[in-house]
Amino acid sequence: GKGGVNRDYSKAFEYFMKASNKGHKPASFYVSLCYGLGNGVRQDAKLSKQYRQLSGYNSIDNADKYLFSIEYVSSYPIR
Repeated sequence: GKGGVNRDYSKAFEYFMKASNKGHKPASFYVSLCYGLGNGVRQDAKLSKQYRQLSGYNSIDNADKYLFSIEYVSSYPIR
């Protein structure tokens, strides 16, 4: 990564999952992104959707934010 820090998506996923399991909604959102992008975990659309729902990003406005986040993180347009 930048600044001499290596990215460890598996470790990030582990911490996001721990926080999500404790009810932390923003962490559930990041778990959803990890599953959606396959970062640190096997890509799984069903689990991505499940954790997105747990995060509260279910409305149309929030869904747009979710899609934008995936596009931003992956630099890949999905719409």
